[in-house]
Amino acid sequence: MAADKLTTCDIWWIGPSFLYDVITDWSQIFPVPTPLLAQTIPLKPVKQQVMHVQVDMSFDIFTRYSQLHKLNHVVAYIFRFYHNLSARRTNQTKITGYLTVQEIKTAFSRLIRMAQNQSFPDQIEKLEQIKDLDPRDRFF
Repeated sequence: MAADKLTTCDIWWIGPSFLYDVITDWSQIFPVPTPLLAQTIPLKPVKQQVMHVQVDMSFDIFTRYSQLHKLNHVVAYIFRFYHNLSARRTNQTKITGYLTVQEIKTAFSRLIRMAQNQSFPDQIEKLEQIKDLDPRDRFF
């Protein structure tokens, strides 16, 4: 059917006329066999499968940059980006321009914390749980 004729086609916009009749009238035109109505379909048992996936989210940013000051600035810009994203939601002002000394110091502190968490995860966990450290640990 051509598109210009479709705009005036009642069957397209309104539907067939038997749909406006009472259901008993048009169900006689399209009869449903009673054996199908009475027949029960056996249900198959459903098997559930569970999958556990553990993703290693460790990203060794320390191997990406060969110079500490570059790495420090990259991390400072990442934290600035995060701040500016959250500033949108809280109607705070965005930080723009050059990195401040405070941003660079904060980034350096975070880098130190990341390096410590990466190098001494067991010892840090023990310290957080207020347990004694083993004197033979490489922490000392």
